[in-house]
Amino acid sequence: MAKSKRFESRRSRAAVGVIIAVVVALAAFFVYRGTSGNAEAAVTYTTGVVQRMTLLSSIDGTGNIELPQTASVVPAVSGEVGGLELEVGDRVEKGQVLFTLTNPQLDVAVAEAQNAYDKAVLAIDLAKLDLTSAKTTLSDLYASYHTSLQLKQAKANVASAQLAVTAAENALASAEIALAEAKENAAARTVTAPISGVITSLSVKNGDTVVGGGGTVMVITDPDVYQATITLAESDISQVEVGQKAILTFDALPDLTQTGKVTRVDMTGTNESGVVSYSVVITPDEMDASVRGGMTVSVSIITDVAENVLAVPSSAVKSSPRGKYVQILENGQPVNVTVEVGLSNDSYTEITSGLSEGQEIIIATKTAGGSSTSTTTGGRPGMLEQGGFIIDGNGPPAGFQPPGATPIPPSQ
Repeated sequence: MAKSKRFESRRSRAAVGVIIAVVVALAAFFVYRGTSGNAEAAVTYTTGVVQRMTLLSSIDGTGNIELPQTASVVPAVSGEVGGLELEVGDRVEKGQVLFTLTNPQLDVAVAEAQNAYDKAVLAIDLAKLDLTSAKTTLSDLYASYHTSLQLKQAKANVASAQLAVTAAENALASAEIALAEAKENAAARTVTAPISGVITSLSVKNGDTVVGGGGTVMVITDPDVYQATITLAESDISQVEVGQKAILTFDALPDLTQTGKVTRVDMTGTNESGVVSYSVVITPDEMDASVRGGMTVSVSIITDVAENVLAVPSSAVKSSPRGKYVQILENGQPVNVTVEVGLSNDSYTEITSGLSEGQEIIIATKTAGGSSTSTTTGGRPGMLEQGGFIIDGNGPPAGFQPPGATPIPPSQ
């Protein structure tokens, strides 16, 4: 009887163990089902399509607008300033009278130079008459009886007269130059604008006395002609050359975009704290009146162009040990497609093989909780890594579906 009870006790404990095992298994099954159900919305994908476009590659830099056409007004002669009715900010035209200088000595200099010129003209006339007379005397001697001494003297007189004419001609040339300079100096008392533009600096007023060549009294800048000067790192400068096209945008003028071209590239860099940089000048194709000197400008220098090519967002192109690939959706599952790439920039990458125009591709992944990323790792071609499992792109093994590998909702 005691043996029977002990046997029944062992049977009861075994039954309880079986029941516990069944409960645990059922619990694990329902937990897995719940986890699997929650994974329905664990991963979504944003898709795009392969497009045909013109793709640009560029080197970007920032700098400022400069006004290169600037002229300094430096009076050529001394005098007292008069007739100045302009101020900083006024616009002037090339050749416009800015002010005059009073200097009576310049009138005296013109008169003296004119007198010297007139005398030189008279002197050359007299010298030519003497030469003609000497030549006539020599000719008469040849035609009549003469001694050798007379002939010798006549020839010497002709030579001397010829030298006098030459000297008179040289004196006349010098007098002519002196008269022209005197007149030019006198005319310089009327100071005119060397270029059209706006007065940006003025340091004299009526009644002031200035010294000829003594320094700048006015600066005129043409605000209608400008250029962009930017600084590029030494790692980029080798890709830039004169003639390349560029796109200019302005912080202060968000609605303005201009085209231009590179017109100067510095051959020697500037070293500041061990960092070498180079200045590059870009001239716009057209000038815009709203642009001002000193404005901040951003420039994209076009270094390469690929026209009418297939391209995808750069975020869609991934890397693996076997090369580049892009993911597509097949039967709701991501599949890696090996591609060859060409030109690329921050936004798009050229696809030279592997995809066709209009083909749908994955460009971003969104996980549960709202986080998103444009990076999806691929362990092997045709495989997608999810939740610590590597799942074949055509679907998980029959009868088993781990968390994160549930069907992918349609892209939006």
